[in-house]
Amino acid sequence: MPANRPAILALTLAASLATVLSAPMVSSSALAAPQDTGSKQSDSKSKRETDRSKREIDKSKWLEKLKFEDRSAAEYGVGYALPAIPDGLEVVDGTLKAFKELRGKVVILVTFSTKGSSGIKDLQKLKAAVEKAKLADGDPVLVGIHTPEAIDKAKEELAKAKLGIPVILDKDGALCDALGAYKTSIASIADRQGALRYAGLSDRGVIGALAELGAETYDEAAEPKKIEDKPAVATMEFPTFQGDVGSAADLRGKPGPKPAIEKWWNGEPQVGNKLLVVDFWATWCPPCRAAIPHMNEIAMAYPNDVACVGLTDESNRDFDEGCNKHRLKKSDFKYAVGLDSQARMKNAFQIRGIPHVAIMSADGIVRWQGHPMSITPQVMESLVAANRSNLAKGAGAQPKRWAQTKR
Repeated sequence: MPANRPAILALTLAASLATVLSAPMVSSSALAAPQDTGSKQSDSKSKRETDRSKREIDKSKWLEKLKFEDRSAAEYGVGYALPAIPDGLEVVDGTLKAFKELRGKVVILVTFSTKGSSGIKDLQKLKAAVEKAKLADGDPVLVGIHTPEAIDKAKEELAKAKLGIPVILDKDGALCDALGAYKTSIASIADRQGALRYAGLSDRGVIGALAELGAETYDEAAEPKKIEDKPAVATMEFPTFQGDVGSAADLRGKPGPKPAIEKWWNGEPQVGNKLLVVDFWATWCPPCRAAIPHMNEIAMAYPNDVACVGLTDESNRDFDEGCNKHRLKKSDFKYAVGLDSQARMKNAFQIRGIPHVAIMSADGIVRWQGHPMSITPQVMESLVAANRSNLAKGAGAQPKRWAQTKR
């Protein structure tokens, strides 16, 4: 929890300081020794390392802001050969059949849709920037990949736009799935060998990566690794908890009910692949109100890994009256609060007493149940680590999101 972390940090710093103080002292004569060739070489090495560190820091600015699932899917193929282009896909303004045809050139791939005007405009903007930074005639090669979204009118829109680059019409989404791209536009870049080097780049990132890869030489004999040879990702098992869950059915280790919310009081949470922590509570319940600060700590400690939800089965009127009576304001909650007067989730857990918390992992399995004040840092850290590990494995499996989408 946040309240504990400063103390932990303080202890860590104290331990580090103790280690430094207990280390042997360096003599003043050693410090005053004149510089020699070796020290100059050391200084030069240090400068190179500093310069390299700065470049790495700058590269972090190359990345587009993406959701976790979009970035993990897009980066799955980094370091491996570009995927095969499925047979039968139509190419507008080109005759590209396989990415192997482009070996020896830097290749920029951009997935997009002509649904709305932003897809075309963003691609035109990137094309202009790439043309200014071009390496040589025909290098780099910019390729557009139209997602299945609004693809029925894609040819008409592309004819109006006159992009002047090959655009693959990925009608079924198989190529987009192979590249880890879904409905968000993804810009990726492959080196001259045909290996994907960066994914999820901003326009600035594309230009930066283009300069880096453009300086590399092409080795015709060097074949990029195939994605099929990528090693499997080791995963961490979810911890199991044996204690009493309280006044509710024990659903640990089983699929939990889907969230059922009639109304969000203070904004809908972005759950995605986060751990879902559902606190069943009510305004009239003193222990429930007492647990709010603890739930706030959990929400603030893991903003990227945990989605906390307070769920009450009170009616709108009773809830509003309860908030007024107990002076509960939206600013008192660092997590989302929802109302479901039908108590659908609550009934699914057969909850007979509140407060009661259920924690579900990204795969929908209930991992923990009990009183909110029983949620310790150890419980949360173990669940967060396991959820991250299994998400990494899921990303490694390269989810076929377009194949699973009914259009």
